[in-house]
Amino acid sequence: MAWIESHQNLQRHPKTLRAAAKLGVPVPTLIGHLHCLWWWCLDFAEDGDLTGFDHAEIAQAAMWDDDATAFVNALLQCGQANRPGFLEMNTGHLLIHDWSDYTGRLIERRKADAARKRAVRRTSAHRPS
Repeated sequence: MAWIESHQNLQRHPKTLRAAAKLGVPVPTLIGHLHCLWWWCLDFAEDGDLTGFDHAEIAQAAMWDDDATAFVNALLQCGQANRPGFLEMNTGHLLIHDWSDYTGRLIERRKADAARKRAVRRTSAHRPS
């Protein structure tokens, strides 16, 4: 079972408050959508790069059933004074802001686990029956 860090200040963080206001939803609702998006990314955009997904797919991943472009724009524009929101554009890529800071250990553990399993399969394949 995978997990992500979820900090207690998320409920009162200025980005959260701004994004919720832009979308016209209560803060707990926005937090739920953010977590759905983050959990989805663990499986389908492990590096936090959403460039290959359109706004509708991103909204669907977050279980947002209203205007997909408004949702993505709110997550892009909720940062303060030209700082990134929950999403950011970086050299033409749509990214989850600071994704590797929050999932780096999990992703590294997944890679190490996959390498270990490959090594076990290789060893098992070369053993005589």
